[in-house]
Amino acid sequence: MILYFSGTGNSKYIAEGLSYRLGDVLISINDKIRNNDNAVRQYGGQLVIVFPVYVGRIPKLVEQWITGTHLRSQPVYFIGTCSHIAGNIEPYLRALARKKHLRYMGFLPIFMPQNHICIYPHDKAALERRKLSTADRRTEYAHSVISQQKHFPKYAPTPYEYVLSGLEYAPFYRFMVGAKKFRVTDKCVGCGLCEMSCLLNNVKILNRRPCWGNSCTHCMACIGRCPQKAIEYGSITLKRKKYHCKGFDLKKFEKGSIIMFDKKILDSIEVLFHSSIRISGDKVIYIDPFKISGERHDADLILLTHDHFDHFSKEDIAKVMNGDTVIAAPELMADECRQIVGDRFISVLPDKKYTVCGIEIETVPAYNIVKPFHPKSKKWVGYIMTIGGTRVYVAGDTDMTDENKCVSCDIALVPIGGTYTMNAKKAAAFTNIIRPHTVIPIHYGSVVGKPEDAEVFKSAVDKDIEVRVLL
Repeated sequence: MILYFSGTGNSKYIAEGLSYRLGDVLISINDKIRNNDNAVRQYGGQLVIVFPVYVGRIPKLVEQWITGTHLRSQPVYFIGTCSHIAGNIEPYLRALARKKHLRYMGFLPIFMPQNHICIYPHDKAALERRKLSTADRRTEYAHSVISQQKHFPKYAPTPYEYVLSGLEYAPFYRFMVGAKKFRVTDKCVGCGLCEMSCLLNNVKILNRRPCWGNSCTHCMACIGRCPQKAIEYGSITLKRKKYHCKGFDLKKFEKGSIIMFDKKILDSIEVLFHSSIRISGDKVIYIDPFKISGERHDADLILLTHDHFDHFSKEDIAKVMNGDTVIAAPELMADECRQIVGDRFISVLPDKKYTVCGIEIETVPAYNIVKPFHPKSKKWVGYIMTIGGTRVYVAGDTDMTDENKCVSCDIALVPIGGTYTMNAKKAAAFTNIIRPHTVIPIHYGSVVGKPEDAEVFKSAVDKDIEVRVLL
């Protein structure tokens, strides 16, 4: 049985996808709360609860409803949709499971497009697409775990996430959650969808205009589902996208939204040195060629992530390029790259899609959060290449960021050397979030980091993710 709570459709999207995969009954908590109904027929097997994460916790309203049901003595899986962080949520979920005598099987965060536009700006279109693509794969992973009756791996919160779930939770509900600022513009046609969407019956249509009462949980259903985009929250939402998830696309799923992993692509990947990578096949691709041995001249495509010496080496580019080689690199490197290959250079920006040499390529921002070595303003990138249906992600020099946590890939090549990038443990935590089939550690053991970093990394990556050490 799958129970879900959803305002703008994100959690419903996950619940529907999971229901289709598991063949399990789907029940809306929204409808139950709206009708003051705590009765739930207890089916055999596992219980799955899908909900949006509110300030690092399960929504208070959902927790209260679950507490009032007669659910008990079942394994329970929690799945939380969130924009980029889930908080220190697991202790609260464990406590709820104990209270209801349910067997706790873990928590899985799934990153979805930002919908709480009363506080946060909306996601850019590229990030929104990436999150939805990743969500499909995370749902497939959830299906695999649940169908095998395994536990979800433990979620590892950052220090800020501990603060979010603890100190910020009560002030959020006291000072931020309320309906006073909701208003309607002249675009309103009085359709009444906002009234029908409000699970607390807090919106009423009077004189063909919605009016808000004093009960609100900030589910964003009214503002997100309004077909005329006529609802605002003060002035803060005026220039923000009114988001509503369109729902699970069965036709897309049946056509194969989850691409199966191809081992031949994995076997074609070489890590030559540090972060210097070669992928062979119909096309030969080099990423950041460095310390190349011999004269190869076999590159169809060279991808450069940024201009630091260990990633942009003209000497090594000369060893692999030929008269037809194409180079793609960030915009700031355009002049130097054009001196090398002339009009066979392609300038790239973060969060864009390109087709180069017949290969689909997506760029992902690569930058440091606090450290000064790779500022976001430089617009340096990592790359996702789709090769024979398999998605290969080369992260570039980066920390874990809001953008790359939403990457959907089969194979990931991730820096682990620390100092300029993630260290081994942080890189493992990042890997456990994006969950590729296989991860290959890079950027350690020579210019920065120690050879033994690979073992530290490997030991911290979840066991169901293959770690292939090539350095």
